Amino acid sequence: MKKNLLLKLFSSFLLYLPFLFLSINNGYSQGAGYALEFDGTDDYVAVPSSSGDELNPQNALTVECWVYLQEPASATHRPHVVAKHGVYAIVIETTGRPKFYLNDGGWNYAQGSFSLLNNMWYHITGSYDGNNIQLYVNGKLEGTPVTVTGTITQNASEVRLGNRSGGIEVLNGSMDEVRIWEIARTEAEIQNSMNQKLAGNETGLVGYWRLDDGTGSTATDLTSYGNDGTLTNMTPVSDWVTSIAPIGDASIFAESADISEVTECAVDVTFGTALNAPGAGFSLAAIQVDEIPNNNTGIMSNMANVYWELWSEDIDFDGDFSATVNLHYDNISGISDESFLKLYRRDSASAASWNLLTGYTIVSDDGGSSTETDGIGYIQVPISETTPGGFSGQYIIVWNIPPGAADDAANTPEDTPV
Repeated sequence: MKKNLLLKLFSSFLLYLPFLFLSINNGYSQGAGYALEFDGTDDYVAVPSSSGDELNPQNALTVECWVYLQEPASATHRPHVVAKHGVYAIVIETTGRPKFYLNDGGWNYAQGSFSLLNNMWYHITGSYDGNNIQLYVNGKLEGTPVTVTGTITQNASEVRLGNRSGGIEVLNGSMDEVRIWEIARTEAEIQNSMNQKLAGNETGLVGYWRLDDGTGSTATDLTSYGNDGTLTNMTPVSDWVTSIAPIGDASIFAESADISEVTECAVDVTFGTALNAPGAGFSLAAIQVDEIPNNNTGIMSNMANVYWELWSEDIDFDGDFSATVNLHYDNISGISDESFLKLYRRDSASAASWNLLTGYTIVSDDGGSSTETDGIGYIQVPISETTPGGFSGQYIIVWNIPPGAADDAANTPEDTPV
């Protein structure tokens, strides 16, 4: 009898081994993947270009990326985040404000309205539609569009990530998801894709460096043009880092407003009103990652094959905000009994471990004939300004079905070993 029980318990333990293995061996976030870290001295990625090629569009242009500063801009530090010398550049000025420069026979630029802070991810976009130069920060138009006309200058200078020509122009920080388009993207288009990875074949996309290589000296261009970049003056072993930029496989963007679930991203967020509202002007996003996380430390049970991230550019908002978040598990496989569901949270992909949450509600009756065993429902989480971590964070649903030992019996003659 003891032997049968031990075998059953051992079999239950084997179920956990794949998750233990993943925790040890998978060292990056499948959502944002990797990012590149630049030293502020001489690091950059060199992307070759020739005059008249796809990286030299004449009539329209969009350049976008995520950037994380580790040093404030100053009179001796004016980083060029993405730059094609003599043609276009996203620059963090000495004031800390981002600018998008464009040469259409003379230099013109659009400028942000506030200084970027250290140790925060920002999404920066510069665009030109043939009539206006515009700058967007975290998906929102900054300042007033600058009216210019003319074709964009073309030359054979390489495109550089993290630098332009050295000295004070080198980025001290990290970068992720660099994209160059030969079209002028609208504010809505920028918002719809800034928090999620692209396929690389989108219309008008002429350069896409996801920066998920994770090793080696090449930054792969995922478009068909194949303009791979070369890490220059960099140390691949240490400069590829786990990215905590808010990027996943699907996303929902909102500006200081409720978020409604879509098929690709099974999250909805309802904010309070009056003093409990988030305040005006904040970029928000719900993000879904369609894989198990890079690190499952802290979780010793079955986990969902998706997880979610909530992101805001300011976790505090205005006033005393509150929100109700519903994480829907309708399309998660393997849930046999919803009474065993639990919710775990971590701050970001670089967190040491996940932590079990309390104070949430499992809504297994999701309307109609829904039951506790049909895997249809959601976990409801209240979040407020006083919640540890604020609005932003990552969430995963797990379930722990305890191993059970079936009754066992046998008859054997007295004094005979069993």
